[in-house]
Amino acid sequence: MYTTRDIAYHLNKFTRFNKALNILGEDHKLQSNLLNIALEELGSNKPDNLFYSFVNLPGGKMSTRAGRVVYLDDMMDQIVDASLERLREVDMSDNQKRLLSEKIGIGSLRYNVLKVQPEKGFTFSIDDALSIQGDSAPFAMYSHARMSSILRRYEASIPNSKLDSDLVESEIELIRTMAKWPKTVESAVDKFAIHIIPNYVHQLSSKFNNFYRDCKVIGDTNEALRINLVSSSKRILFDALDILGVEAPDRM
Repeated sequence: MYTTRDIAYHLNKFTRFNKALNILGEDHKLQSNLLNIALEELGSNKPDNLFYSFVNLPGGKMSTRAGRVVYLDDMMDQIVDASLERLREVDMSDNQKRLLSEKIGIGSLRYNVLKVQPEKGFTFSIDDALSIQGDSAPFAMYSHARMSSILRRYEASIPNSKLDSDLVESEIELIRTMAKWPKTVESAVDKFAIHIIPNYVHQLSSKFNNFYRDCKVIGDTNEALRINLVSSSKRILFDALDILGVEAPDRM
C-alpha cells in the first residue's frame, strides 16, 4: 500500500523535477528498492536515496514498546535549557543569554547529528553536544566569536596584503585548510555527504585556534596579512556553519 502511494507521488514529482533525493531511516531500504524497481518498469526517473541509521540514547536504543522514546521537540527543549544553564555565570543580560542558548542548543543538536556519516548509528549525549572542546558546534561557534572579536578590535577596513614567504607553521596550516573549502563543498554535494562539512568546520576551527595561539595579530609587523587570515577564516567558517543551519554568533 505504501509503495503504491509512493509510486504515484514520485511519478507526479518527476513531471516537475528531473532529480529527487529521499532522506529516510534505514528501515525503509526494502520499500525504497521496490519503489525504484516499479519506477524503472514504468520508464520513470528514480530518486536517489540517503539512509540514516538510528540515533541511540546513553541508556540504549529507543523503543516505543519499552517507553524509552525522546521526541525531537522535547530534545530541543532539553538541550536549549542545558545550554542556558551553562551560560548562567556569563556576563550578559537574561534576554541575551536566552537568545544565545537557543543558538547554541539548536546548533549543537544539528551539528552533532550531521557530523556522523548517515550509515553509522551513534549515541546522542547532550553533554557531548554542548562541549566547548573537540568536535562540537560550541567549539566552532566560539572560534567564530573569537574571530569576530579580533576584527572588532582592529577598527579599520581590511587592507590588501601579499603572502609572505616567511610564514610560521600555524599560518601555513590555516591557509592550506582554507584553500580546501571549495573542493570540500563540491565533494559534499557530489557524494550527498553532508558530514564532510562539519568535519571541515572542526578542522578549520582547530587550525585557526592554533594560529591564534601562535600569532599576534593586531600590532604585529605582519598585521596586514594576519588580519586577512582572520577575516577569510571568519567568512568561510560562517558560510560552512550556515550550510549546516547553525548560527555563528559574534559574541559568546
